[in-house]
Amino acid sequence: MARKSRQILIYHGGKITSMTSENIDCFFNPKTIAVIGVSRNPGKFGHIIFRNLLDNLKKVYPVNPNAAEVLGKKCYPSIRDLPETELAVIAVPASQVVKAVADCKEKGVKAAIIITSGFAESGNASGEEMIKKVKGGMRIIGPNVIGIYDAYSCVDTV
Repeated sequence: MARKSRQILIYHGGKITSMTSENIDCFFNPKTIAVIGVSRNPGKFGHIIFRNLLDNLKKVYPVNPNAAEVLGKKCYPSIRDLPETELAVIAVPASQVVKAVADCKEKGVKAAIIITSGFAESGNASGEEMIKKVKGGMRIIGPNVIGIYDAYSCVDTV
């Protein structure tokens, strides 16, 4: 269900950005979600996030080139192999994030949440700059975020 548009102010990186809620609706009310880096290990972030989303939403796709299935759902080797995807949750090692973001852009994904750490907060500012270069017009939350939670739409990447 679409929400009424409203003006939102976001503070990030020392700047305040103004936008409408429609600009971020793909984070909080996505039609489809891909979890890139889903894991069969119940203790890993990719597994926990996928399980949380699967419990509450129907169109959630696991992406892991090394797994046939996770939690009874067919795993896809790449986001490029999925049907249209609106939101990607990226939980892969830092060395794989730039490629994952580039693949998302190529696929036409509208938004991504990058859970992965190991960028500017740990001295790897160049990695974060590469993400900015390859993302194109895709909206990004992260890297190094705990995720988002919206009780209204049941999006839970925390």
